[in-house]
Amino acid sequence: MWLIAVSIPLLPAIIMVSSRYRVKVFKLYHQAVAWVLRMMRGRVCVKSTHAFVFSECTHGKVDSVLETFDLYAETHPSLCIGPEIGEALDEVVRRVRPSRVLELGMHCGYSSVRLLRLLPPAGRLITVELDPLTADLGEEIILVAGFKHSQVQSGMITTV
Repeated sequence: MWLIAVSIPLLPAIIMVSSRYRVKVFKLYHQAVAWVLRMMRGRVCVKSTHAFVFSECTHGKVDSVLETFDLYAETHPSLCIGPEIGEALDEVVRRVRPSRVLELGMHCGYSSVRLLRLLPPAGRLITVELDPLTADLGEEIILVAGFKHSQVQSGMITTV
């Protein structure tokens, strides 16, 4: 109740500040909403995703790795992957038929595996990942899926 009593006299000032600095206010609002969503959903740990996929999949079989990712996504809904998102990505790759793909951000390696699966045998995936640990874990998942080290190159923007 006291919050309403305090905020009503401040309403003209709030409107003036938000209209004058609307871009900054929008960014602040966007960051606050993103923070709340992360807190509600929980953070996805790349290490736990990697450990689950590494221990549960059949090594050397791409479909097993993807099915294990999908299983993990069912039990951990904060992970933004799954068959629906994967199929959309597959459709784009089938239409375009690239021989090389640049991926910005590897996260768990899910999209990397899906992309490599549809590239031609001589195709290459170049991934830019800021976090070296994430890049190493994602690259390990790619190798577990059965792809050759020569098909993927990952690192920071200065090294790729």
